Amino acid sequence: MPGFTADGGFAQYLRTSERGIVRLPACLSPVDVVPHADAGLAAYRAVKKAAGTLGVGDSVVVLGAGGLGHIAIQLLKHLTPADVIAVDVSKEALKIAHELGADHTVTSGAAVADSVREIGDGGVRAVIDFVGEGDTPRQAIDMLRRGGSYYLVGYGGQINVLTTTIVANELSIVGNLVGTHCRSWSGWPP
Repeated sequence: MPGFTADGGFAQYLRTSERGIVRLPACLSPVDVVPHADAGLAAYRAVKKAAGTLGVGDSVVVLGAGGLGHIAIQLLKHLTPADVIAVDVSKEALKIAHELGADHTVTSGAAVADSVREIGDGGVRAVIDFVGEGDTPRQAIDMLRRGGSYYLVGYGGQINVLTTTIVANELSIVGNLVGTHCRSWSGWPP
């Protein structure tokens, strides 16, 4: 992973193997698909994991409605029947989230978990967290209903929760790192 396990994440040139290259058809410009190279893969991987647990009547939170969050909202609307709740500190990001299909938007703050639980009829089936620092991990856990899953993508913080909370509520915590890419762009979008 350039920038993590090898130097060169921001280099003008980077030595890589054939595995790191995807041939684009002539109809696609690199500019048109660049958001899907990293951000899209990270969002897709987490959404794909969550999609298998989301049904009609379920709610899912996208915590952090920036670039990755906006991609996740679109994917969730495409892949699941769940209501999507976007949470962010930015009113502009929430406006865009709504335009992209979020059913509800909530401004982050001290009572954010209470607001989400009210919308989600006592709690949500899943939280996909693109922030992963500050108080967001604790808030995400507090948003979940019994049997819910916390999909963590953003990182840099800590999860500080009593193990009895996880066990008694049968919660799952699922880590997500980037994603995998297809060898061909035929059939795009997914």
